[in-house]
Amino acid sequence: FFGFSSLITALRGNFLSKKQGFAFKFYKSSFVFSNCVFGVLAGLIVSIFPGIGPAQSGFLVSNFSSKMSNKKYITILGAIGSTNMFFSFIVLFFVGKARTGSAVALKELIYFSPEMFLILSGIVLIVSSIAFVLAFFSSIFLVKKFQLFDYKKLTFVVFLFLIFVSFFSTN
Repeated sequence: FFGFSSLITALRGNFLSKKQGFAFKFYKSSFVFSNCVFGVLAGLIVSIFPGIGPAQSGFLVSNFSSKMSNKKYITILGAIGSTNMFFSFIVLFFVGKARTGSAVALKELIYFSPEMFLILSGIVLIVSSIAFVLAFFSSIFLVKKFQLFDYKKLTFVVFLFLIFVSFFSTN
């Protein structure tokens, strides 16, 4: 029920949808590399300390950076998530302890060996590349389609869907 208050507020208010513009920018490799380094460091913090989440870790690392823009913060958060997942599999492989739900599921499905670790690392690289391309182009398509919807009606449908799911999942 945590999302209901936001949905009710959205239904009661008047809001205008903004037309989304698409600008493809390629950033300097130094910008991407430095933010990824910060993200990897923050991901290590998340991996080592289970009580710290990606947002807290990103905030900690942002204190070491000069000016934190939205683009920089989003890049760091993406690197944190990827690093956290990667290190959870490394910990599973070397220590045998699972730190994430996906690592637990993988531990139950396969036997870890050095060969399997290398195969899985290759699979992750291939699948990540495919996922990037699919997410990039599908996001452009979906943003264009969502601009055609009436947001008040869409919010109402989501509200009804959540009530339906909550009612039937909790008996």
